[in-house]
Amino acid sequence: IVDAERAIALRGYASSVRLDVPIDLADDLVPTNAGTWRFRVENGRGSLVRESAATGGEPRVCMTIRGLASIYSGHMNARQAALLGLAAGPDELLAALDPAFAGGTPWMADHF
Repeated sequence: IVDAERAIALRGYASSVRLDVPIDLADDLVPTNAGTWRFRVENGRGSLVRESAATGGEPRVCMTIRGLASIYSGHMNARQAALLGLAAGPDELLAALDPAFAGGTPWMADHF
């Protein structure tokens, strides 16, 4: 993901999903992706809004851009990303991300 804010905004989401999760995103290659964000989904639309700083004591998800890309693409869910060290946070927040990125597992035919 080169532009996290735009990628989240352009992706489709199920209209039944409502979500508001604070995220600390780490990206060593694209500094504009890194920082404290608020990930919201409502009415089939998602947004990633930059926050000025983490609010004290609020539970949040911390993830790398690789973790976000894996979850975003459907390659793995948030708890799987956490098991691999690509994300961390309270189980309820990690689980809350799953419906937003639910879908089929990506695959490709083995022949060309």
